[in-house]
Amino acid sequence: MKVSLNRIEFINQYPPFALLNTGDTKSVFNKRKAHLYIHLPFCRHKCGYCFFKSFERHDREFIDNYLLALKQEIDLQSEESLVRSRVFKSLYFGGGTPTLLDCDQLDEIIRYVLDKFEFTQDFELCVEANPDSESLTYEKLKLLKDLGTRRISFGVQSFNDEILRLNGRNNTTAVFLEKYEVARKLGFEIINIDLMSGLFGETPENWKRTIDQLLHLRPDNVAFYKLECYYNTDLFKRIRRQHESLPLITNDQEISLIRSAYDRLQDEGNYVPVNCFIFMSSPDKVHVHRKGIWQGEEMLGLGLSAHSCFNGHLYQNISAMNEYCRVLRLGRLPIQRAYHYTTEDEISMVMVYGIKNLRINRGMFKYKFGVDILDVYGKKLEEMLRHEYVSIDDKELSVNRKYYIFADDIAHEFFLPRYQNLMLAHHLRN
Repeated sequence: MKVSLNRIEFINQYPPFALLNTGDTKSVFNKRKAHLYIHLPFCRHKCGYCFFKSFERHDREFIDNYLLALKQEIDLQSEESLVRSRVFKSLYFGGGTPTLLDCDQLDEIIRYVLDKFEFTQDFELCVEANPDSESLTYEKLKLLKDLGTRRISFGVQSFNDEILRLNGRNNTTAVFLEKYEVARKLGFEIINIDLMSGLFGETPENWKRTIDQLLHLRPDNVAFYKLECYYNTDLFKRIRRQHESLPLITNDQEISLIRSAYDRLQDEGNYVPVNCFIFMSSPDKVHVHRKGIWQGEEMLGLGLSAHSCFNGHLYQNISAMNEYCRVLRLGRLPIQRAYHYTTEDEISMVMVYGIKNLRINRGMFKYKFGVDILDVYGKKLEEMLRHEYVSIDDKELSVNRKYYIFADDIAHEFFLPRYQNLMLAHHLRN
């Protein structure tokens, strides 16, 4: 292409000033929306498959000392100018077991967070809850409801007590059903149930009973997690012991079970898939926190070992309790490691999370990156269309229903080459 070399115009501003309009003046100082996560790393009993940072210790002094350090981190972050320029759409308390805290401890930390940060008028407060008889009392559930908790998430995993025991869980189905009924009567807007596929000891007969029970209860949200036996878990140590044989079902068996669950929820229960592992009973029950993060919105994570995706960075807090507390006593943020996203990363992230969300808006992609999705991934998508993994029209790219359960496999194809082998290592099924 020949360039016209005539020095006619000096470029002073790009894009040109002629683009300025009166309509966009309303958004000049709008605060960017984000999400807030608080980690409470305490468990009465650590599940055999759990690889998250948590302690099988929950004495009052230990928790109080942690909450003191956590409030120091909250103070520091709430004064950061970048944080003050955000308004939060969700507040998520995870763990560990947040409901292990006493009522006064929960009340204090939730109110403290609500006082220190700015939230949207319709923000979603979500709390993870372990359905046990000792810590999840009526008083605690009522407190959470009174504090404005919209979404309570029960870690159920299975409705079979023997399978729960085999996988290192200490809750029972009877106690869960009791707590579920209390939560319903208290009027929580969204009740979520977490289930796990591929647990040790799982059978087709038991899995069918599990889905029967699920459809009978009809929670507002259902999340399906696959048991993955990571190397830092108690279950992996048990597998390594030569004298102990655990009945870990094969990959093909797990695929068959999870496919039947997805089909039954959609066909019998009229559930709507939110993404590749969460279903909602109606469109107004969407999980604001998870949906937002997987649509590229920022998340600020606070607490021991918490990670954040914030201000163009992925970063993680210190994982050692003593060091976390020591750094905060010195008045410093406890950030241990970080990575600054590149534009390549951002394009890849939209694809990976978009596939996990089961759809990618082509207009959004072009607005964000200035090119159409086919301009970047045309050859790869041509192959996926040929295999019918996905469909594409003028508006969006979508994962075909048959392949919802394989969304992670499809998304992996959009990893940057240098990231292909950087995922957490775990024991593979046959």
